[in-house]
Amino acid sequence: MAHTSTNFEAPENRVSNALKSYAAEETQLIIANPLTAANDADAVTLRLNHYSSLLNRFRHDATADEKLSLKFVEHQIKNLQAQLNPTPFKKLLYSKAGNAIRNFVTGNNLLFNKQARILDSIQKELIQNHNVKALKSSIAAKGFSMNMESQLEANLQLNLPEFHMNYLDMKNHNTLYHLHCKKIPNTNLYYFEKFEARANPSLEDLLSGNVPSVAKQSFDATRTNGINAGEAARLVHDKHIVKDNQCLYLEKTAAGRQPELVATDFNPDAELKKIKLPSLEPKEYHKLKAALQKGEAYQLPLELPGKGTIDCTVQYNPRNTHNKISVTDSAGTFINMNRFRKENLETVKQLANTVTNDAFAGIDWTPDPPQTSPDKKKRKSNSI
Repeated sequence: MAHTSTNFEAPENRVSNALKSYAAEETQLIIANPLTAANDADAVTLRLNHYSSLLNRFRHDATADEKLSLKFVEHQIKNLQAQLNPTPFKKLLYSKAGNAIRNFVTGNNLLFNKQARILDSIQKELIQNHNVKALKSSIAAKGFSMNMESQLEANLQLNLPEFHMNYLDMKNHNTLYHLHCKKIPNTNLYYFEKFEARANPSLEDLLSGNVPSVAKQSFDATRTNGINAGEAARLVHDKHIVKDNQCLYLEKTAAGRQPELVATDFNPDAELKKIKLPSLEPKEYHKLKAALQKGEAYQLPLELPGKGTIDCTVQYNPRNTHNKISVTDSAGTFINMNRFRKENLETVKQLANTVTNDAFAGIDWTPDPPQTSPDKKKRKSNSI
């Protein structure tokens, strides 16, 4: 006789599923306002109404498992009512210690703790997923393009008050970063607090053994339009950047102290007028100005008096108090554009004089014939 096996599946616990679903929905409130979500009167009232509706809906046709879950619901309703209408007695009775003692006496401590852990784990998982996504987005917004998801997940699992991650990529390979993440106080939510940039020695420095002291600087990551990874790399390598019509650079301070971030007004049009470049085509001028605004050097050929056409480099130097824009030749030698302008003016004057003299030299000029006697008397009388 053949034996048939029948698989019996436990009936679905509708109450438990409803509690899990509501716990997931409440996580959005915690994420939106983590400091007041637990004590927000509106949120507590909404949960009380939802739990009361669950009790009324399932109390008459609940299965055995659902009845156990409804016990937890009734317990929560009493706690929520005490939270909305606190009295000294209720505060003591429904405190953490009061609940633990009462649940132990009634034999419900294991049941209630198990259900509470299930709901708590749902919210923790959702919050951790949010933390990973939010931190990834904040880190990427600052120009850190490598995927840090696995490092973030590992650190978030530790539930530390703050942590940091080392970062190095090929985009800014000459710079090492330390990314600092921190918990919002009294919550389980993290934010990208700051990052530190450190200048790595060049290959030439490593080969020569002459490694300079490490330049480093910390930058606030919470500012919307703050310094990004690429800009930080330029700064710690003794270069400048331009942001919001200001030129920023690091000024070295006393040994052992962090350099000072200095900001000066950036006006490329005014500075370019000072050095009196030869006239440029509008398109060329806009390219030059755009490069200076990015903090980059710009190469262009210039026609210089007595020198011919020379390949020059134009760059902005905010540390120069006189002319913040400098022009150098291919060998890096500084070119004084004002001197060339003066020489050019002198050349023009000399050329004008030469042309004038040559013009006079080309005229067939002969002296006037001797004047007659009356004319001499006239000149003489005129001279008296």
